Amino acid sequence: MSSDSDNEPIETTSDVTPASTKASPTPEKEIELPKFEKGLADKIVEKFGTRIKVAFVKPDRVGINVGRDDIKEVAEFLRDVLNFDHAESVSGVDYLRTKKLKWFII
Repeated sequence: MSSDSDNEPIETTSDVTPASTKASPTPEKEIELPKFEKGLADKIVEKFGTRIKVAFVKPDRVGINVGRDDIKEVAEFLRDVLNFDHAESVSGVDYLRTKKLKWFII
């Protein structure tokens, strides 16, 4: 004896596409950063190199990560050379296990 479910069609899907119909991979487009903000980030990197890390570059924002030993020098550079009058956000994180303190300037 068969049930009604034995007669129901079974839906199948296939993730396999024949080679002749596969789309060729498209090269990824390079994201264009805002010119003014990228220019600021470039100046900071030029001055401090690997002592800082640019976290992000967005319209009206540049985020940089700075180590404890460099925070004063980077802040003075932003104020005295790049003419910033305030930082929107300055925060510190104390990693107790590794005994490292990191500063973030946005």
